[in-house]
Amino acid sequence: MVRLTHEPIDVAALTPAAAADGAVCLFLGVVRDENGGRPVRHLEYEAYEEMARPLMEEIAVEARRRWPVRATQAIQVFLQNRMIAPTLAGTRPLRPPWPARLLNAVPFLRRIPARVLGMGVQPEHVKTKAV
Repeated sequence: MVRLTHEPIDVAALTPAAAADGAVCLFLGVVRDENGGRPVRHLEYEAYEEMARPLMEEIAVEARRRWPVRATQAIQVFLQNRMIAPTLAGTRPLRPPWPARLLNAVPFLRRIPARVLGMGVQPEHVKTKAV
């Protein structure tokens, strides 16, 4: 979720009511009390909203996609290192490992690894602008 506001940020309103609501990561900082010999009373942040919002949304999508991509890659590396490479190197018998035999015995389970490896752990639908 990306929001830009022109109002002061209410930190308490951003904090979830219960742990089950999820997580919030906020950065709160303290600045020095003077700058160039003059007291600092407040900070202002300005951004070109038409440029900042799409960039912030892009960063949010990247962050949301990061863990599913890493999880999918970890599964692929595990399968490569533990199943495929030893078989190709001849250090393992050509007998399929028990998960593969289970998939062969229960046909409807075959869809699961194909879906996970092909589409990822958390598929995301790309939203495009109307043409």
